[in-house]
Amino acid sequence: MPAAAPPLLASHPLLDSTDLDVVRAVTGRAWGEHASDVIGRDRYHLRLNRVEGARLPVTFVDCSARIEARMEGIGCQFQVMVPLSGGIDMVIDGRPLSTSPGEAVVVRPARSMRFVASPSRCLVVDLPDGVLDEWFQRHRTAAPAIAGRVLTGRSGGRVVRGALRLARLHDQAAPRRDGLSAALPPAVPLAEAALLARVGEYLFGEAPPPGDQPPSERVVVEDLLDWLRAHRAEPVSMGDLAAHAGVSVRAVEQAFASHVGAPPMACLRAMRLDLARRLLEAAPAGSNVTAVVLEAGINHLGRFAGEYQRRYGELPSETLLRSRGTSSTAGTEGASQNGYRAGGAIG
Repeated sequence: MPAAAPPLLASHPLLDSTDLDVVRAVTGRAWGEHASDVIGRDRYHLRLNRVEGARLPVTFVDCSARIEARMEGIGCQFQVMVPLSGGIDMVIDGRPLSTSPGEAVVVRPARSMRFVASPSRCLVVDLPDGVLDEWFQRHRTAAPAIAGRVLTGRSGGRVVRGALRLARLHDQAAPRRDGLSAALPPAVPLAEAALLARVGEYLFGEAPPPGDQPPSERVVVEDLLDWLRAHRAEPVSMGDLAAHAGVSVRAVEQAFASHVGAPPMACLRAMRLDLARRLLEAAPAGSNVTAVVLEAGINHLGRFAGEYQRRYGELPSETLLRSRGTSSTAGTEGASQNGYRAGGAIG
């Protein structure tokens, strides 16, 4: 029997309980009050991992037993549900729906929802009130009056992949050593926007004609982030990015401001920091910080140590020495020897 896939959002645990009352209370705060019962004799055990994201909360649910849940008057919030194992049978505003692993269902019940889930693992992406409506307003169409719909075909597959990509991006956030929450990976706001667009396009039937959109809306920022990631160790300019997108530099800047909330070069710096950290952690004996950092495409070293320490809670030389099993005291000495101090310049 193959081993179960590792849980998603493992660095964002919310609940691990066998007490159904505790589970009701916690999930009620996230999704509204509801009644629930265990069906059958399987031992009940529920794990929830949840992250709020930039705009879209994402939850990984792992339930060991068959369970029935009933909700009344839960409003109009959209949700995307993607079973990863097991299945979910629903009755949403009187309409039956069933979904299996690898499919997605989008729901927006106005009156009631009842679902029966077999022992299952499921990913749930909340689309809070208004965020998907913004997509429809921007494309001058009305949101469809749906209670729920199973998303099929290639377009449905894109929604599934978009939800999984969003969860995996959250998993890439390196936990900080100082106990504070890690910053969102730069690609998360874009992945959220892409998922909203995929759901909207599916429900709308087709994407709006590109000619009806301004240049900044025609820029596929997700593709540009992937391109930046692939070229992060190389010299990259805004002109290179605009040439790849086939639009002006201004259109690229506007697209990043709208969908990511950060300039392209800030995203590139964050990618290089992440690459530098991985290279430092895997560096062979005899390596020095400067050589590793240059390999990550970081040529302006003056502010690097300070940015690195704010992001990861340690100096780059401490990461290098820790990867060799050296004490933190030695790491501090190494920071001085390599010329790196928080906020210091290398010159």
